[in-house]
Amino acid sequence: MCTDCLEKFTAAFAAPENVNATIIGWSDEDMTDADMLARLPLIAATATQVDRYLRAWVARIRERHISYAEIGKALGVSRQAAWERFSRVVESGTGASGQGNAAAEKRS
Repeated sequence: MCTDCLEKFTAAFAAPENVNATIIGWSDEDMTDADMLARLPLIAATATQVDRYLRAWVARIRERHISYAEIGKALGVSRQAAWERFSRVVESGTGASGQGNAAAEKRS
């Protein structure tokens, strides 16, 4: 999906008038308990894939020396929340070994 389409759909899904909208084919009103349970692995796999991509993207952003404050702002969270969520992944992904770098990253 291109960036323009992603932004368009993100805005549409986030719009207040769409808060209670259901996704076609995913209405729980028409599903049995077994059907709902069968969907769990798909939902979990999707969430895992999105999280993996998000962490990889943040790692690339950090390679450009963009601060956790800016990352947090882009995600709508605090600098501290962004650092806590992503710093270990970035450090292990770039070969940083530990606490000395973690303290420096935390200040970013």
